[in-house]
Amino acid sequence: LPPGKYMAILERAAVLDLLCQLWWDFSATSHIDKLSCLLDKVGQKVFGDDVTIYDDVCHPLQCGSPFDGEGQARMSLPLVQRGVLTGLVHSRQSAAKMQAKSTGHALPQPTGYGEMPANIVVEGGTSTIQDMLSLVQGKDVAVLLTRVWYVREVDPATKLITGMTRDGTFLVQNGAIVRPIKNLRFNISLLDLLNNVIAMGPSLRTAGEEGQPAVVPMMLVRDFNFTEGTRF
Repeated sequence: LPPGKYMAILERAAVLDLLCQLWWDFSATSHIDKLSCLLDKVGQKVFGDDVTIYDDVCHPLQCGSPFDGEGQARMSLPLVQRGVLTGLVHSRQSAAKMQAKSTGHALPQPTGYGEMPANIVVEGGTSTIQDMLSLVQGKDVAVLLTRVWYVREVDPATKLITGMTRDGTFLVQNGAIVRPIKNLRFNISLLDLLNNVIAMGPSLRTAGEEGQPAVVPMMLVRDFNFTEGTRF
């Protein structure tokens, strides 16, 4: 498939390995150090209306320690509600610096990273893969991504990341998967990705290569930027 911007259907493993690059940006320490792509945006609209993200150790599909690396009880809290950044996670140290309360998300000590959400849940929708396929009609072309790998950050300020597809990449036309295609390299901003969601499936606990397991949905997104083809 020639490089370009296409609609993309991202299976859950692909969603996880892309979005896990964003989790530390919800850390208060990343804001104190001015390294977060969400810097100074608490209370502002950062993603599309259909994006809600929270950290919840008590979620029935999550499993994890109920306390953090400092021995504090983990709080369940919203991070993004209908696209609005509502809060950050704190350790005792970052809470003291920002005159807040620890949310129980400290990493094992000692660490320079401070804290990170550990039980991410991305709220999903009701679309099935057939529903998503049916939205690709006429002259539209979409790419179905089973998984991604070798995902690396290019620009922290815009959360631009690069990586490659793997383990099954398919061309979608006229509501159907028509053939496999060779793998593609992509360059995308996660800020753009979460503003370009067309449809989402139900959220399920998912494992991947790049980040710890989380509860995430399948996604159909627009303008997914494929920059190069491969020989395999």
